[in-house]
Amino acid sequence: MNRNKLVRQQHARKRVRIIRTLPLTALEFVHAMRIENLWVDKIDYSVTIPTKAIVLGGSTTLDMRFTPIAKGLVLGRIEVTLWELCEFSAQSRHRIYSRGHQVQRIIKRWEFDATDQDWQDCIEETGEEGWVMARTLDVPKRLCDCIQDLEVQGIKVRHKVKVFIPLRNLDGHMSKGHQA
Repeated sequence: MNRNKLVRQQHARKRVRIIRTLPLTALEFVHAMRIENLWVDKIDYSVTIPTKAIVLGGSTTLDMRFTPIAKGLVLGRIEVTLWELCEFSAQSRHRIYSRGHQVQRIIKRWEFDATDQDWQDCIEETGEEGWVMARTLDVPKRLCDCIQDLEVQGIKVRHKVKVFIPLRNLDGHMSKGHQA
């Protein structure tokens, strides 16, 4: 605020937070993320997240289907981890030199046990028996806990969901599978 010469000028400051949002027509809301794989002689599995984009502070459902191929397999504690991958790069004015730095951090971790209620004698999609689970994943609410995906002039932030699937064989041996 401008005032006459003998009175001190007044200033006011206020922090403004700009949060990028996607339009409802964005393809990220339509496309599902799905991992399907066959663990040879052990298990056939599918892990699905219904949309690629999740609102900060929101939640999504993780749908999992496990069909054992070998008899006597026991599903262990499933661990799901949300990773944040940050890449920072700088280039000289003439693009002769460039430097980069990458940082990874775990945003959130969830653990799930397969219960007797999750076992189905006839899975709808395949007609086989196995575990079918749907679990809710809550995304952090604060920007200091989880940064939005972005790609701006040398700054790139991406997120990955990694699933750790432990299986106990008949002989007691523990097999572990990692999927991202």
